Amino acid sequence: MDFISNTIQIVVFSRFQEGIRYLLLKRSPDDDVYPGIWQICTGTREEHETPLLALFRELEEETGIVNYLNIWNVPFVASYHSIKRNSICFSPVFAVEVSNQTKIQISNEHTDFMWTDITTATKMMFIPSYATSLNIVESFILNPKSSHLFLINL
Repeated sequence: MDFISNTIQIVVFSRFQEGIRYLLLKRSPDDDVYPGIWQICTGTREEHETPLLALFRELEEETGIVNYLNIWNVPFVASYHSIKRNSICFSPVFAVEVSNQTKIQISNEHTDFMWTDITTATKMMFIPSYATSLNIVESFILNPKSSHLFLINL
């Protein structure tokens, strides 16, 4: 069995009048991995690409987002077992804050998107690490006492 880390997770959020809202993407029904589920933004690193560079590329490819207010290195690495790859997979997690005026342009990997609160978002997650990533962002990135510790200064 191998241990690999070639994927990332990106929790995108914005501050709306009614509070913090998280961006969820609905996977295409003909996708070969988890068809039709709601998820946070995810992606696979290209060869010789750092996780941070993959974040910028995947965010633009999957959502059209190129402008951000803040980016954090979330203090959590998602892990799962892939039977297909016979591997334990590790995914660094990032959080990205965008303006609530940001226009979302989904890729053909997805059929829909929504902005929703933490309670609804976590209930819609069928992949445990996605729900965990959302909860960690809520607890540590949106907490004024700890947020600055994980902020990436670009």
